[in-house]
Amino acid sequence: MVLKNRPVRPIPISEIDEGAAHIRKQMNPERLEELKDSIKMLGLLQPITVVEKARRTPSGKKYSLVIGSRRLRACTELGWSHIDAVVIPGTEKIAPLAMSLAENMFRVPLSPRETMDAVSDLYDLYRSDVKAIAKATGMWPETVRRYLNLKKYGTKKILKWIRKGKISLYDAKRAIEAAQWNITKGEKILERMVKEKMTLPEKRRLVDIIDEKPEIPVNVAVRKTQEVRIEWRLSVRLTQKEREALESASRNMQTSPEEAAAQVLREWLKEEGYI
Repeated sequence: MVLKNRPVRPIPISEIDEGAAHIRKQMNPERLEELKDSIKMLGLLQPITVVEKARRTPSGKKYSLVIGSRRLRACTELGWSHIDAVVIPGTEKIAPLAMSLAENMFRVPLSPRETMDAVSDLYDLYRSDVKAIAKATGMWPETVRRYLNLKKYGTKKILKWIRKGKISLYDAKRAIEAAQWNITKGEKILERMVKEKMTLPEKRRLVDIIDEKPEIPVNVAVRKTQEVRIEWRLSVRLTQKEREALESASRNMQTSPEEAAAQVLREWLKEEGYI
């Protein structure tokens, strides 16, 4: 997947098929206009990347887009007939979708649904190898699993809450697991998190209560969550490098550093047989 030192050449825009690698379903009009203005002023500073097809499609498409859907759209709207591209021979074994996903995630964040769909496609492409997907996209393996679960169990409401920042991907995963994959109950748990504007500790407490007693009604669990509770807190001294690593991991896992550390500790205790 390394694209360095590959030749760049102009190719006809009319021969490019956006295909399956076109992950982004919607483009922010303002960002697109900014990009067009930049291209008009400075030219195309970075070429797109395409894969050369073994044979043309009936519509005359010779190349499949891998990276650069926004650049391609901008140049198309500017009336360009050709665009500079890195052309990868179709015989090479690469994962265009993985490359496109990784590039999009680091440039303009995808919506939860777009990322979820892309990760699901990668799951098929990599034959269910979560570690391979994580390596290709730069995601944490646990984050890959969360998107896969979201694809399987995420409802429109859950996706909406995630998109608006009301809940995190981690919240959704834990709620659905605590509900024992009962989507109606999982959605109800998350709805109460949103309605009560729960803090991270409160969300964790709510899910822990339901996880320990699956038969408990959600409204009763919410009341117990709101009761005064003394928690045992553990203070750990970390080096600067370890702190930075923890912060990086928490961003990748889409949770707080405290929760990321707690999750790792819980998993270790389970693996070692202490829980």
